[in-house]
Amino acid sequence: MDLLVPPAVAHPGHYAGGDVTGALPGSFVLDWVAGDGDELGRAELLTGNYHGCNIAFRRADELPADDPLAGHTAQLVGTASKDGQDLAFAALLDLDVGAAVIGAPFDLDIDEGSTDTLGVQLRLRDDTSGAALFDGVDFAALDPGDGTPVSIGPGDPAHNLVRRALQSHVFYTVAPL
Repeated sequence: MDLLVPPAVAHPGHYAGGDVTGALPGSFVLDWVAGDGDELGRAELLTGNYHGCNIAFRRADELPADDPLAGHTAQLVGTASKDGQDLAFAALLDLDVGAAVIGAPFDLDIDEGSTDTLGVQLRLRDDTSGAALFDGVDFAALDPGDGTPVSIGPGDPAHNLVRRALQSHVFYTVAPL
């Protein structure tokens, strides 16, 4: 799964507010599956107790035209399983200009000696509420029946469900690796 994000900012507060006291400058394409451990950059964080992180999104406008993510915000590819049926799917998501996750969980005390390496994780299910990133998507109803993957893209009702969920703080975690 690929996701395109510009700079992230961190703040103290309860998952939704507080003064911004840290930033990871830059623009990044995050590949959640490859997990190759490449460093995105060095965040600048003031000392303090952190409880949340904001993540802004944008569309990939600098990728080669043949890259499936080009012109989109996220590409999610996988297999949906329910009642013994497995359906491959591919989703291309376009988030609105200015779209962001506000208050992704990020609980860490930072002091002058902190050297933690932080990771950003996309979670398919929220452990607290039980909500899932693809809640409300009926993959069986979207199955073209010809053996090709289910396709979700801009203009599809399922696209709206997934893009809204992708912006929810409950599907992300920022934590030391």
